[in-house]
Amino acid sequence: MEVPEGATVTKAPEKCRGTTLAKGGVALIGGAALLALGLGAGVTVLLRRRARQTGGAIA
Repeated sequence: MEVPEGATVTKAPEKCRGTTLAKGGVALIGGAALLALGLGAGVTVLLRRRARQTGGAIA
């Protein structure tokens, strides 16, 4: 890579590289996990209501 005269080039420290992508991936996975938990809880509530109305037994 050629650098024009008078330009300043700074490099990020090694430990900082790639952290943005990693944090985004963790946030994405965390969000998906929360969504799955919410959907699971919602389905459980619906099944219990239906069982109660029909006289069935779901723990």
